[in-house]
Amino acid sequence: MKINLNSLAFRLVLNITIGFVVIAGSFFMILNYQIRHQVNAGVESTTESVIAVLQAAILETPQLFGSSTLERMVTRFTNAVPGIHRVEIVDRTLKVVTESGEPLSDHDVNTALNLSITNGEKIKEYFSSNGKDYFHIIEPLYGQYDPQSQSPIIGAIMIDMHLTNANREIDRALSRSIMLSTATIIAFMIIQLVTIQDTILKPLRGLHTVVQRFGQGDLTARVKILSNNEIGQAAQSFNHMADEIENVQGVLHTEIGRRKNADAAVEQAYQKLTAYLLKLEMRTNEIRLMSEMSSTLQTCLTLEEAAGVTKRFVSQLFPSTSGALYIYKESRNYLERLTAWGAQFSADKEATFTPEECWALRRGQLHHFQSNTSDLLCPHIKCVESVDDSLCVPLMAQGEALGVLHFCQALQADIRDANQNSDPEANKQLASAIADQLALAISNFKMRITLRMQSIRDPLTGLYNRHYLEESLAREAARAERSGAPLGIVMLDIDHFKHFNDTFGHDAGDVVLRALGEFLLKHVRGGDIACRFGGEEFTLILPGASLKISIRRSEELRKGVKLFHLQHDGQDLGEIRLSLGVAVFPDHGETPQAVVEAADAALYRAKQNGRDRVEVFRKERPKKK
Repeated sequence: MKINLNSLAFRLVLNITIGFVVIAGSFFMILNYQIRHQVNAGVESTTESVIAVLQAAILETPQLFGSSTLERMVTRFTNAVPGIHRVEIVDRTLKVVTESGEPLSDHDVNTALNLSITNGEKIKEYFSSNGKDYFHIIEPLYGQYDPQSQSPIIGAIMIDMHLTNANREIDRALSRSIMLSTATIIAFMIIQLVTIQDTILKPLRGLHTVVQRFGQGDLTARVKILSNNEIGQAAQSFNHMADEIENVQGVLHTEIGRRKNADAAVEQAYQKLTAYLLKLEMRTNEIRLMSEMSSTLQTCLTLEEAAGVTKRFVSQLFPSTSGALYIYKESRNYLERLTAWGAQFSADKEATFTPEECWALRRGQLHHFQSNTSDLLCPHIKCVESVDDSLCVPLMAQGEALGVLHFCQALQADIRDANQNSDPEANKQLASAIADQLALAISNFKMRITLRMQSIRDPLTGLYNRHYLEESLAREAARAERSGAPLGIVMLDIDHFKHFNDTFGHDAGDVVLRALGEFLLKHVRGGDIACRFGGEEFTLILPGASLKISIRRSEELRKGVKLFHLQHDGQDLGEIRLSLGVAVFPDHGETPQAVVEAADAALYRAKQNGRDRVEVFRKERPKKK
């Protein structure tokens, strides 16, 4: 059996055992002392009795001192009394009067005898000689008073007693006492151990076991009360504490449950708030992007700029989708892709489609397609098998469709982007808001273009008007002056235009003006500027054209107009002829206005010289007729 040296039971038994051993040792020491004292007292008493007998005999019969009778008495005592080793009687001169037994060679007694005779002292002494224990007693012998010595002491008697027998008696007595005491101590220890086991150790073990169970979580563990002593009171206190802890635990469990429910509610509210804040952040970001897109679209000067702005902002608002912006062409018989973004359109070469190919344009409202539903897919979407989600939003402004905003998401698309809105309805609303912004911007853009064209274009001929002529002439003259290149100016007039109006009516005159305008737009270079100066007069600005080139270009126009075959109301309007005047900046004037006047002077010269001709400016300006 394994013994726990740190256990309370072991330490208690050990302490009790040590106590018993100490007590037993002390008891044995006292017992040994008492036994030895009693035995020694017996030896001394025997010895003193012998001396008393001899003293009494000498006092009664003084003649005995030194007689053979005394010697026989001594011999008889020596043989009769156990333990007497030697009896010696001396006179006052320390002369041995009578002796019996062998003297001890290593023990000098003369000093003691002399001291006893001189002072009348009784001397007792225990000593060892030759490895044995002895006891001797020396007493003075009294007799008749000696006047000479002035003392009644006539000598001394010494008896040596060996203690071998006494020691045996002591050992036997000690052995019996030790055996009896040991048996008593063992019985007492057994009784104490049984008592400790029942009254201390067993309750303590029970208390220890219950405390361990309680510490391991068994709050129902209670100590069995075995007594009303301190351990029983401790057990009662523990049971009371356990009851309180169990009650507190019940309260804590209830409170913990309530706290858990409260924490769960808080966590749920936090999740909702987080989702709301995330959605709010997304909406805020969308509003910010929409605001930026709207303000940026308002500053665009061309559709190409508007397309770039659309691509930039819409790709941020819908980061995981592809899309494209389609705009009606002027003919309104098909739509052309203005811009696109996302991987879905990287390999798409189809950039146009007819209005009939889009359900959103045909229905005049948003059209949503999902692959897991029975929705109709717009025919203009070519890669049907790879499209998972499609959304077409018409661009409507003042009841007119301007184009369509198209979104599509491919199968297996990554929709884990943090900014991607997972709410389809919110996506539709956002897409509709973007489409409204784009429609308004495109409508305003077209209106600005229309107003701009109306402000710089002649509505009858489609050519630039005189206001635009003045702006362009100053700009081109400054450019020619910086570059050192020539700037050709041509003034042209329809010959006998009044005849057309008078003969065929003003509508016929308008037909002629319109035809000439179209002719000039087709036969001038991209950098040339054709303007209606007023009435039937027109002006051409030819950047980089020298005088020779300007003359050649003028002749080509004069001859080309003659090929017109115009009719009005079934009537042939006849041949159209032009008179043209040419001047070049800066050769014919230091300012743009001066060059225009020079070209106008050359035109008058052509009129004066018979019309249907090209004239170059000369210094002398002829008078008008």
